[in-house]
Amino acid sequence: MKPRPLIVYISGPMTGLPACNYPAFDRKAAELRALGFEVLNPAEMPRPVRADGKTPTHGDYMRSAQRMLLGADVVYLLPGHLTSVGAEAECHTADSIGAPGFDDVASLVAFDGSADGIALRGRAP
Repeated sequence: MKPRPLIVYISGPMTGLPACNYPAFDRKAAELRALGFEVLNPAEMPRPVRADGKTPTHGDYMRSAQRMLLGADVVYLLPGHLTSVGAEAECHTADSIGAPGFDDVASLVAFDGSADGIALRGRAP
């Protein structure tokens, strides 16, 4: 029986960046999918809908992203993740569920489940 593909969540900065940094998320998602990974890309998730009909807040987006992250085996960290409040929160969640983090594709491709990846806690300076 063939094992299922590794599920990779992409984490990185969005807030305050041009186009919310979606192009960087989308490029990395395409690269990882081409390598056979299943990818969870928060740039592809539907816009959160609030019960009160108001515009979604940063917190609404983070709740949606955190739910997505819970389905991941590992986290891929985009450049700039060290200074992103959202990526910091995602790193803490990933650490708490035992999902190792990677910031380079070669290490992710070589991952066999026995390594820890990079340390995720305390990422921001």
